[in-house]
Amino acid sequence: MMSNEMLKQFYWGKLVPWEIRQSTSELVELNGEIDADITYLKEKLSAADREVLERLVSNFFTLESEQICQGYIDGFKHGSLMILEILSPDKSL
Repeated sequence: MMSNEMLKQFYWGKLVPWEIRQSTSELVELNGEIDADITYLKEKLSAADREVLERLVSNFFTLESEQICQGYIDGFKHGSLMILEILSPDKSL
């Protein structure tokens, strides 16, 4: 009998997908480059232009987060549908 450990962790809020991500040296380097570029632009822009840049970056990250979340939801649903189809008793091997 299975212990349903993963389902228990999910129920108790201990299973958080974004905490599982692995940071590679390439991703750390890319993140550093992005931060450096944003800092450079902020120093070169007027106050009004800095506000536009900050809003652009914030909106981009919000959009990216929403798209990643929707992709996670869609993947979870598709995976669940595949399992249901696989376990369906009317399917022959």
